[in-house]
Amino acid sequence: MSVSCTENDTDKYDAGDANLRVLSMYALRDAECGTTHTLSGFILGKATRTSVDLCISQLYMLTCTEWQVSDPAPAACKAIGISFH
Repeated sequence: MSVSCTENDTDKYDAGDANLRVLSMYALRDAECGTTHTLSGFILGKATRTSVDLCISQLYMLTCTEWQVSDPAPAACKAIGISFH
């Protein structure tokens, strides 16, 4: 009897797509809040859609006051490697 596990890539973004999605929200927040942040930590591999979407949702929910700190990346973003400065 053989048991094998397969990883389903349909529930993942590749690194380029995941980073683009996060960068788009980050640029929107900078524009809305009149700030300028630099992305200093990137997603280096495939990331689950759930994790990336949660990061984007948490970025969207930040107030401009919360966004104006040096690294406004919420916990969901830091968990997948995202950081700002």
